[in-house]
Amino acid sequence: MRTRRLTYNGAYHHIMNHGIGELDIFSNDGLKNEFIGLLKEKLKIYKVEIYAYCIMSNHYHIVMKNSNMMMSDYMRTVESTFALLYNKINKRNGYVFQNRFKSPIIENDYYLKNAVLYVLFNPVRSGIVEDPFEYKWSSIMELFAKIRQVDFITNTGYIERLFANYNDFVKQLMGWSGRKLPIRKYKEGEVLGSEKFLQEAIKEYNKREGREDTNEYKRRRYDEKHQNKTKEEIYIEIDNKHSIKINELKYVTNKEKRIRHELILKLRDDGGYNFKEIKKMKPFRNLKYSSMSRIYNYASKLRKEGKLEN
Repeated sequence: MRTRRLTYNGAYHHIMNHGIGELDIFSNDGLKNEFIGLLKEKLKIYKVEIYAYCIMSNHYHIVMKNSNMMMSDYMRTVESTFALLYNKINKRNGYVFQNRFKSPIIENDYYLKNAVLYVLFNPVRSGIVEDPFEYKWSSIMELFAKIRQVDFITNTGYIERLFANYNDFVKQLMGWSGRKLPIRKYKEGEVLGSEKFLQEAIKEYNKREGREDTNEYKRRRYDEKHQNKTKEEIYIEIDNKHSIKINELKYVTNKEKRIRHELILKLRDDGGYNFKEIKKMKPFRNLKYSSMSRIYNYASKLRKEGKLEN
């Protein structure tokens, strides 16, 4: 069974993931720019805070704050959307990323600053450039910029306060040659920080899981668990899972009908949409309400029998 991610509301994380089998999923400028564009676009929806990023040829690094507990949803949407695009461009099917993204939790401003420096120095460490300021696909130029541009993604103000000035930032950055992040691995998760912080993080995590025996915690956990997904998020999940485009299917073959069964389950159960709302969506426009109800009930039956994933 996959372990739960060690996090809590407001936690700092160093996010990273690789292309499956070390596949160069960001092999050209266009793909790197597409991924960065998705990071920016989805920020408007999920409201997480990004402090640094670097997109390499076969992997990425992001330093992020898990604002409002939306980090996992944000990264899942970004990766799924990019995977669809990558598969379409390369005329392939299947997974694009190695596994679910890694997310070592970060202790405090000291470790947060080091994570940012590590990420921004990554192109030098990999031998791509000699000067980190020459690399175009990181957030390095956003820090200490005289004028904030509209395409900036990172929360530069918070990170800039961690340095005395621009010269201090450059000096500390260039001092990262040959250094690695001291990430510690525990059975509870990976930590950039002390063992004492790990125990504090576990306590916060346990609160989030609703293990404190109060009605308020139980209510908040129920609300978080049942937070509705948008139609777009559900479409992306199924598109990526089956390497298809939902709105391009004819729903004639058994496989296509099974995908529609899965879709209506997710729209009803994960999205909270009613049949009137679902009927306006392309896959269901030609169906009667009685047919939609019959499909949903049949799909629910298959799910209970373990013959259909929810």
